[in-house]
Amino acid sequence: DLFHVCIVSALDLAAILVNSIFIFVILRKTPPDLSNYSVLLINIACADLFNALCSFMCIVRVRNAAGCFLLSYIGPCTLYNAQLCHLFFAGHCGAACQSIQLLGISFAYRYWSLKPKIQNMHAISRRLWIATGISMVPLTLMMVIICVG
Repeated sequence: DLFHVCIVSALDLAAILVNSIFIFVILRKTPPDLSNYSVLLINIACADLFNALCSFMCIVRVRNAAGCFLLSYIGPCTLYNAQLCHLFFAGHCGAACQSIQLLGISFAYRYWSLKPKIQNMHAISRRLWIATGISMVPLTLMMVIICVG
C-alpha cells in the first residue's frame, strides 16, 4: 500500500504542478491568432488539474473479491469521511471522462479549422465555450448524485 500511495501521489502532484504551469502559460503567453484553440487547451488543462487533485485526495485501491470489485480509499480524504472520498472519486471519474470529451472536441475543431472558409473568430470562440460547457454536464451530474445519494 505504501508503494502504491507514493507512486500515485508523486504522479498526481506532478500533474497538478505541470497543469498549473500550463494554465499560467496559456493565460499569459497565447498569441492572439491561437486564442480560439487556447479555449480548448485551458479547459483540458483545468479538467486534468481537477482530475489529478481528486485522484490525489481519494487514492483508490481496487481489490477483487469473489468476482466483485471492492474499492477502498487510502488517500487524505479518509481523514475526513467516506462521503468526501466518494465525492472525490466521482470527480476523478467524471474529470477523466471530460478530458476525453474535450480531446474529441479538440480533434473536431482542428478538423473543422482546416476548411478554407473562415468565420467570425468571436462566434468560433463562443461555440467552443458552449461545447466545453456541455462537456461538464456529466461530471456535474455525477458529483450531484454522489452528494445527494
